[in-house]
This record gives sequence, structure tokens and C-alpha cells, in this order.
Amino acid sequence: MIKFICEISAKRYCVTIIFIFSAINSYTQSIETWNHNGYNAFSTISLEGGYDSDGITSLLLNSFITGGFIDRETRLQSIPGDFSMRNFGARIDGNIDICFPSKLVKKDSLNLFLTYKYENEIAIDFQSDQYKLMFFGNEQFLEDTISLSNLRWNQWNLQSIGIGVYDLKSNNYITTNLYFGQHSRMRIDDGFLYTGTDGRFLHSDISGSYFNSDFNNKNRKSTTGIGLGLNGQYNVLKSNIKSDLIINVQNIGFIIWPKSNKKVSLEENYDFNGIEIRDVFSSELSIDSSATWLGIIDSNVVPTERVELLPTTISGQFRYKVNEKNSIDIVVSSRQINLWRPLFNIGWSHSLNEKLVFGMGIKYGGYGGINYKLRCVYDTQKRWTAGIYINYLQGFISSKGYGGHAGLSVRRRMNFNLEK
Repeated sequence: MIKFICEISAKRYCVTIIFIFSAINSYTQSIETWNHNGYNAFSTISLEGGYDSDGITSLLLNSFITGGFIDRETRLQSIPGDFSMRNFGARIDGNIDICFPSKLVKKDSLNLFLTYKYENEIAIDFQSDQYKLMFFGNEQFLEDTISLSNLRWNQWNLQSIGIGVYDLKSNNYITTNLYFGQHSRMRIDDGFLYTGTDGRFLHSDISGSYFNSDFNNKNRKSTTGIGLGLNGQYNVLKSNIKSDLIINVQNIGFIIWPKSNKKVSLEENYDFNGIEIRDVFSSELSIDSSATWLGIIDSNVVPTERVELLPTTISGQFRYKVNEKNSIDIVVSSRQINLWRPLFNIGWSHSLNEKLVFGMGIKYGGYGGINYKLRCVYDTQKRWTAGIYINYLQGFISSKGYGGHAGLSVRRRMNFNLEK
């Protein structure tokens, strides 16, 4: 009898779902504005990690991270019933920023701004049958057909270095960035899998495509794309004392994939009837089938050189200062990737004293639904400022919740004397 794995070990599958260590990025949550306290330079290090979904619970995802056996009840919690489409997104971000005065920039309030960014994001769109097939196997689908249509996978791995200018008075900036990255995506437009009686026969028919910028993983340099883009931030209401309207854009640009990258077209059907052992001593196997997956892939691999848009993020934040201690933030974000929905955030911040700010809020959209967030910023009022962020609180406090996120940002202010 032919059937897929029904009992799942998290450690055994950790390679196939390594995306758990990715995270939702900071651009979709809030736009931090910093007080420079009279200093004319600063350096910032920030790191965020997490995930969000409207179809996979935090308990299931955390089980992959910690390892061990994932029981049936845990797997069932993520499929309360049949559904047409669910998605999952994960991302990790790291930033190093350096801002300092330079003779290359003539205006007093403008500084030279250098940045390094690392971004790794994965997005998956799936249906309930596809989830059941992966986590429970195909035994439940004997003499039945399940849909493989609309299954999509998209992953970006980007590193960039940028140079630009930063305005200390308004926190406006713009940088031109050079990008290096890898990209893989898979899309099944139409497809199905049929399991015959007693699981002795499988038949599948798939129509889709697959692209990988590092297809053979042998020569990473030859498959790395190179691109150019802009990043920036502008406060429309910079002269208004009580409110800010900040527009933030990230990764507006393009990337060029060299010809060594591969694109695979999947337009084949596949039958599997069993395995014939011709010689037990030589371990030679003969697969009785109309085609093999390796044959399908080899016959449709096409070297491709192409230009592609970067995954752009555009965010707008309105901040209203109610009084000296309280403010309200409304953030709307849009991303150019898969089924990522526009993200809406509303938050409230309260200054406990001159050094400590506490905030909380609610969000809807992105890769998931409604969730809650917390933030805490401590400013020494001298050289150091640190912020801690939890943007998907529901996943931390409830095993049935969705999403999980944590972030840390540290900034050190300095003074540069150009006369020396």
C-alpha cells in the first residue's frame, strides 16, 4: 500500500520548514521617530523575528522549533473545517544604520547616512486538502481526488548596502541601495492527486511553474541577483507640533537574475504503480510509471535571465499627540508579495516618565487576522535608546492563537567634530 507519512516528527521535517525562523518586518508595524537630544550622529542596530498566519496555530509552529512529536490534536487545531485558501508568512530582518556629518553634505541638518539590511521572507498560500495531505497523509483520500490547485510558495533572501542623506530635524531620509539576493517561487495553477483503492495506485496532473535563483546550490555567486533600489521616509506634517504624517518606502527598485538561474515549467501528469526489484543484491530498482519527476524537471528546465521588481513595502503613519504623555498612531501598510493583505494598525503610547514609554495596539491584515502588540522604549536622555517590540501577542499567550513576533532596536547617539 502506498501512502504518505501520517505520523510527523518535527525534527525530521525541520529542513523542509526552516522558514519558521523567519519574521514579519518592522515596516509593517510602526515607524519609529527618534529624539536626537542635540547629538549630531548616531548608530542603530535592530533585529526582528516572527511569523503570522490565518491557518496555522502558534502551537503547531512552535512544535517545529522545539522539536519532538506533533500529536494529532495539535495538527487538527489548525484545520477547524474545510477552507478555500489560507496563508502563512514569515520574515527575519536585520539593520545596521550609521548617520554622521560629512563635508560631502553641505546643509547643516543633513548627515551622511549609511545602511546595511538583511531580509529573508517566505510566503505560502494553501487550501485545506493540501494541509491535510502534508500533515495527515493520503490514507484518508482513498479512491478520492484532492486539489493541488493554487498552491504557492514565494521566498526572498536579500542583502543590501545603501548610502544617502538623513535630516536630523525631521527624521526624513533617502538612500540608494545596492541589492544582492536569491529568490525562489513555486506556483501550481491547476492540479490534482488521485489515490486508488488500498493506496496501490497514484495519479497526479499538475500545471504550474517553479523558479529558483540557486537551482543546483553549487555556485552561489553565479546565481545571485544584483539590483538597485530606493529607501526613504518623509514627514508630510514636519512643521506641525501635535501631529505627524510619515510616509515610509522600502525596496522600490529592481533586481536582475543572471542566465545561470533556472525556470521550470510543470505541464505533466504522473502515474505510480509500484516498484519492481530486479536484483536484491544490486539494489537496482525499476519504477513502473508513465513518467518520473526528475524526467519532468530535466525536460522543462530553461536557463533564464530576467529583470524583476523588488518586494516593495509602502507604509503611512499618522501620529497625533493627545497631550504631553499620550499619543495615538494609525499605520497602513502595503506589500508586493503573494496574498499579503493591506495591514492596518492602531496603537496608543503613554510616557510613564521622561525616559520610559509604553505602548499597546491592535492590528488586522498582512498574513493573518486580528492580533495585538506591545512596545516599550527606554531613553537614557543621553546617548542610549533601546526599544522592545512584541507585535503578535496572541500567539504568545494562547496555544490556539496565530502569529508570534519579537524585536529589539538599540541606538547610540554621538557627536562628530568636523574641524578635527
